[in-house]
Amino acid sequence: MKLVGDSGVYDASIYDLYLEKNAWAAFEFTPWPEFQTMPVSGLSVVLESQGTSQLTPQIRLWDWGQGDWRTIAPVSWGETVVGDGRFIGPSNAVRIRIQGNEQYGQNISAVYPMLTGNLE
Repeated sequence: MKLVGDSGVYDASIYDLYLEKNAWAAFEFTPWPEFQTMPVSGLSVVLESQGTSQLTPQIRLWDWGQGDWRTIAPVSWGETVVGDGRFIGPSNAVRIRIQGNEQYGQNISAVYPMLTGNLE
């Protein structure tokens, strides 16, 4: 995982992330080498919360063909199935951009993609 951009986020990380309203961070995830050539049959975004936040943050995924961020909606806490191959890049990389929606900020325990497929 690598940070590819952020705005208004202190110590941007996929774990224990604090987001002020409208603050955002973007990450690129590239799987281990043995999974980089795996045919991907499914993509989900996992979003875990700290506390009792009612609103989910805004989640965008990078559309590799269009070269732009696309908002994923609706997003729920836990696993959100995306199931769209346009968000899978070279070497099965996935880029996620997360943005805070809560007026007084929100704590995110974790955010990351989950790929499914069959190793050959």
